[in-house]
Amino acid sequence: MAEEDKIIQAIANRLGMSNRKAQQMFMLDPFTFNINFQPLAASNTATDQFITQADSGFAIVKTCFTISSNVDVFVANISDVPKFAPQVITLSDSGSGRDLSNSAVAINNLFGTAERPFIWSRPKVLDPNSTFTARIQNLVATAFNIRLAFHGFKIFGDVSAFKSR
Repeated sequence: MAEEDKIIQAIANRLGMSNRKAQQMFMLDPFTFNINFQPLAASNTATDQFITQADSGFAIVKTCFTISSNVDVFVANISDVPKFAPQVITLSDSGSGRDLSNSAVAINNLFGTAERPFIWSRPKVLDPNSTFTARIQNLVATAFNIRLAFHGFKIFGDVSAFKSR
């Protein structure tokens, strides 16, 4: 099933309507939200977020990250970074009021590389005008620059349907 079809199905399930009706009510447009931790201090925790616009929801389908030391020298070969990234992360969605895990998880459990992104088993649909938060804890005494990318689709159309559910 194509990514767009999975998103339409997720919207239809969430709003209690048929896939056909969801296809008629909503249009998808590729988009990427970024959260940057520059720098994430040594042995520290930081929180940042992105906010979906009021005119559209957002569906996350893939995530990836880059990590480098604070002096912009790569920590390891890019293909090895996910194996050695010494951070844990918690993701939260204000629209649903939920964390996506019961505790912080290793960053490579939820993020891949640009060449091999982490593909979500099903799209995470975010309400219009909601806040998505990432909280990262650096487990080592080295500062890092970490860039998170949330690839997906903006969901345009009848945004009032999200609010009325």
